[in-house]
Amino acid sequence: MKNINKNITMLFILILLASCRSNSQLNTIIVQSSPAEFIRALERLKITLNNKDYMQLTNAIGYLKIVDTKHMSVKSFFDSLNGLSPKQIIDKSKSFKTHAIY
Repeated sequence: MKNINKNITMLFILILLASCRSNSQLNTIIVQSSPAEFIRALERLKITLNNKDYMQLTNAIGYLKIVDTKHMSVKSFFDSLNGLSPKQIIDKSKSFKTHAIY
């Protein structure tokens, strides 16, 4: 019984650490000076984020590219994301969805 409790505790700790890792990566600021550097930053995030968070980030970027009409050029669009964390990019896309007119 003692071993089972120890194993359950270890499993809980591993799950907790894994979720913290993902959350901390969602708050990592993406700094880039070109669209190519932004793509490389996304490739690094793909390794460190869990699949759900990475998909949410890439969906947010795609959505913003469609609806953010202030940044029509590729450079302008990526410049608008420079210095934001993945979480901030996701939140930015949600704010566009909140203010959408149907």
